[in-house]
Amino acid sequence: MQLADVVKLSGEELEFLTQADLKTGMDSLFDAFKMKVLAVTLGAGGCVCRMSQGSFTSKAYDVHCVDTTGAGDAFWGAILAGIIKTTEPIETWEPEQLPELLDFSNAAGSLATTKKGAIPAMPDEVQIRDCMKEMPCCN
Repeated sequence: MQLADVVKLSGEELEFLTQADLKTGMDSLFDAFKMKVLAVTLGAGGCVCRMSQGSFTSKAYDVHCVDTTGAGDAFWGAILAGIIKTTEPIETWEPEQLPELLDFSNAAGSLATTKKGAIPAMPDEVQIRDCMKEMPCCN
């Protein structure tokens, strides 16, 4: 993590690494490793993301889950795609940019759970945008 600008962990991984609750664990890793983004996925609970601009949460989408294999990969792929698409360094992003990316990424991760397997379940951008428009978020 000391060499990474952007880090994604599951809630279970964060707890294992820090032996702390979500907020305390995120704060300790973010501060210790001087990363630009720390994203923690929480399954059906969505995600929490920390940047210098603040902490942001986003809910997962209420889809019919068949298999969770690949959900984290879909989420992370969508995050990385969003970061790559912009020409601005992530540390200069406006606070509203990250929640939009998190919603998109949560839709990707949610959709990946609707089919069996990792690769066959990967949604494309049109499917992700449709999910964001048509599906409610989890409570």
